[in-house]
Amino acid sequence: MSDLYDSRRKKIDIAFLKFTRSLLSSEGQEKIAKDMFKKLKKHIGEEVKYIGWWYGCLEEEKGELKEVNDFDGVVVGNIRMPFVGCGAAITSITSKDNETLYFNPFVEDNYDRRDDVEVDAAIRTIFGDRIVQKKQAIRKKHEKKRAALLKKQGEMKTMMDEKNTTNSVDVDIKNK
Repeated sequence: MSDLYDSRRKKIDIAFLKFTRSLLSSEGQEKIAKDMFKKLKKHIGEEVKYIGWWYGCLEEEKGELKEVNDFDGVVVGNIRMPFVGCGAAITSITSKDNETLYFNPFVEDNYDRRDDVEVDAAIRTIFGDRIVQKKQAIRKKHEKKRAALLKKQGEMKTMMDEKNTTNSVDVDIKNK
């Protein structure tokens, strides 16, 4: 009975939080997030605990907070974890004194979003539209670079294939 109550209560709490968050401007969401990042950065070098989802599995890890990258993620111990990303999201990070340094109540249980549109929707919920647009622009830039590299690789392969074909013809002529 209490599990059902807790489940319903959590859904209501999240719905209320999403409604409240929707009243904030994108800049307001960014400010709240930046305040959390500042708080996190004050604890670099200290032991922290993060709780999050990794491809649908709940993860809880303790380790030294080594790195904080605004709107991207953290490095705890030897693990790089995105705040919200493809297949993974952090729900909370606490200090060794149990002070909440980062909290994202919008991460659903069993989080395992892999589609760019779904990941962007999750990012938009916590960080706002402007951050999603920045991330999309970076992704588009990387996709263009990748396409150019693949094109160059294809051209090089074609040249190598042509060279190998020419060499095999030369060998055949010499053998006759």
